[in-house]
Amino acid sequence: MTYKDAISEHRTRGIKLLAESEGWGKTARKGDRVVFNMRIFLNRGDEVPLNEIQSQSLPEYMIRVEEGCRFIDRTITLGKRQAIAAVEYALIGMKEGGIGKCVLVPI
Repeated sequence: MTYKDAISEHRTRGIKLLAESEGWGKTARKGDRVVFNMRIFLNRGDEVPLNEIQSQSLPEYMIRVEEGCRFIDRTITLGKRQAIAAVEYALIGMKEGGIGKCVLVPI
């Protein structure tokens, strides 16, 4: 199954998934334990400084800095409701190293 196929299977009202890079390896499914990081932007393009704020109280092994941006490596089990629905929808069907975008629309 390709990432685009997984996206079409997991569409839900108010969440639109956009693929940027498919990645490699095994496709993530419900029940898989995955590590991910994210950045959050408002519609007008302003970034929500979530990583910078949270990284102040987290251990160093969870934090990475790439190209001047701080990222928090978060670990969840897909399908266990350990992240917001949009994050799980974006991760299901992705492969390791994949990059995806998730657009949330108020309903």
